[in-house]
Amino acid sequence: MRSTVKTLLAGVLIAGLSLPSLHATANADVSGGPTPTPEPSIQIIGGRDATEPYPFIASLQTLGGSHFCGAALIRSQWLYTAKHCIEDEGPGTFQARIGSHNRTSGGTVAGVSQVILHSSPASDAALVRLSSPVSHAPIDLAAATPIGSAIRLLGWGAVCDPQSCPGPIILQELDTDIRPDSQCGTDQVELCVGNPDGWRGACYGDSGGPALIKAEGVWRLAGGTHGGTSSICGQGPSIYTDAVYHKSWVEGIAGPGNPPPPPPPGCSATNGTDVQIPDLSTVESLITISGCTGNASATSTVPVSIVHTYIGDLIVTLVAPDGSTYILHNRAGGSADNINTIYTVNLSSELPNGTWRLRVQDAAAADAGYINSWTLNLGGGTAPPPCTGSNGTDVAIPDLSTATSTITVSGCAGNASATSTVPVSIVHTYIGDLIVTLVAPDGSTYILHNRAGGSADNINTTYTVNLSSESRNGTWTLRVQDAAAADTGHIDSWTVNL
Repeated sequence: MRSTVKTLLAGVLIAGLSLPSLHATANADVSGGPTPTPEPSIQIIGGRDATEPYPFIASLQTLGGSHFCGAALIRSQWLYTAKHCIEDEGPGTFQARIGSHNRTSGGTVAGVSQVILHSSPASDAALVRLSSPVSHAPIDLAAATPIGSAIRLLGWGAVCDPQSCPGPIILQELDTDIRPDSQCGTDQVELCVGNPDGWRGACYGDSGGPALIKAEGVWRLAGGTHGGTSSICGQGPSIYTDAVYHKSWVEGIAGPGNPPPPPPPGCSATNGTDVQIPDLSTVESLITISGCTGNASATSTVPVSIVHTYIGDLIVTLVAPDGSTYILHNRAGGSADNINTIYTVNLSSELPNGTWRLRVQDAAAADAGYINSWTLNLGGGTAPPPCTGSNGTDVAIPDLSTATSTITVSGCAGNASATSTVPVSIVHTYIGDLIVTLVAPDGSTYILHNRAGGSADNINTTYTVNLSSESRNGTWTLRVQDAAAADTGHIDSWTVNL
């Protein structure tokens, strides 16, 4: 597959894209040493300006400061990138700008002391050792990259193909999902990443840039950009190196990373990370419980929110830590859309602590969807009051109007977290019309989405918000304004984790 991608890149280069002139300019700017001549690299089409800090993001650059590939800081002195970006480079021939959304300023510019390429011809992974450690927070490698998981791509450069437009100065991001290897012809060394709407995805200018996956609310590195499956960017899935497959190789060189933090103690937890449900597939979403005494309750509850256009296709099962299964939904509901149901389950024979799984099987052809969120309330033990709340009641958003949905939180001491999260699901046919705002109990406002995304459909995003100045208790409001004519939708569900 790697040789196929390289041939594709060479073919496009002959067609006259703008990267050759960028490289020529870079060579003219550099003095005092050799300059890299990197291949054209993959870039993001159909993304948006970065919406949150990514202190681990890195731009690999010529010594004159011209970007040619992306990378991720995985240790204070190590970057993870693509082999084909730097296989002809060495110490002193290029540099990295780390921790800035702006590829021309900010962050830390560091030199390179070592380049290490994975020895397998099947792998496009590489490591870069910096001349000295940097102070930016690194990203840890993911522990798993399940098919159907939501994933976020990061990168700089031209946002169109063919490349007749300049590359953006500001980092771009794109939310998509992990697809089966059969869609890309990949294997365990690589990930197949979807192309939303049939045209968004990786393109020339962002090879080596990171793909991210969330675990326990924290970004982890899922992989690095390798190539594509179509001659026009975004017209087919993209291919990324699989960081999970390469984890032992990375740790053998750069040392171990930081283990994920243990889950908070308690007998209740929520997973609000979207998991795609491709047609005729089975996917899982996990919740880990700890610090809960005794057995689970005979009246445990499992609130489940699944977005799917034909719920009669679905079998939804709760899997206990010991492997016991409890069927929640078994192909009922026919052609109805979406599951938003609280199931009561007798789990009194189960110990609460351990990893619980929500397993969703799509058992008939033609429709697809995703797990939006689910919660496990096991009762039976002593747990602190949860500082979280959800509202799954649909609220219509008429054209050129403002709609609101509320959540009341009580029994929660102190102020909210500086890393509070707000998973939001809005169904709307033109999200560029929408302004989405979180309103705190004291009336303070936090804009989550401000008319970004153009003609794209639907918002399914978890926003991280610094709410450390806000008291947790009180009524929180999600306010959605439709600020342009012609399209409508509804608030599907939202959660506030304080």
